[in-house]
Amino acid sequence: MSIEHTVLVLAQENDPQLNMLKGLRHIVGREPVAFASAVKDPVVILSWSGPKALLREVFIMCQDVLWVHSRSAGLDSTLFPELVASKVPLTNGSGVFSLSLGEFSLAAILYFAKDFRRMIRNQVAGVWEQFDVEEIAGQTVGIVGYGDIGRAVAARVHPMGMNVLAIKRHPPQSADPLIKQFYPQTRYSRCSRSVTT
Repeated sequence: MSIEHTVLVLAQENDPQLNMLKGLRHIVGREPVAFASAVKDPVVILSWSGPKALLREVFIMCQDVLWVHSRSAGLDSTLFPELVASKVPLTNGSGVFSLSLGEFSLAAILYFAKDFRRMIRNQVAGVWEQFDVEEIAGQTVGIVGYGDIGRAVAARVHPMGMNVLAIKRHPPQSADPLIKQFYPQTRYSRCSRSVTT
């Protein structure tokens, strides 16, 4: 016999992506009162798009939290003292958005290099105007924090002929074919402190 737990989804009820939860017993809401009926049940909390304050309040009011999952890749907007002190497993969406964000970064680079804003403005105005655009081959991209998203960006810009520099807390010992040079995070921290003071 399998036990089905209730998933408490911290999100707007009309979010179309929540269709993926069909078949799961779940409650969706943006206010703690939406989850009042499940406070004594074993629950899983899915922090989809709710603020940290809501996640904290729901976590504290529920008596049997089995697992907390944050849709976002980072945990800065998720952690609070009661969760950190608990033994409840916490997972996040690390890696889920990397490919899309890599493509978005390349799109943004091309958008500015080719001045798409000007092209669209001219198209709307029915104007033909010649203008210079930049080549991205040979340009340099700096990636601060070479994790999943950074690798996805590098994998898209490197084949376009761009030079990629990356800051990583612990640069790898072996060469990465996508990266021209790694810089340790400590060096970056010193630079950023000297710039801001």
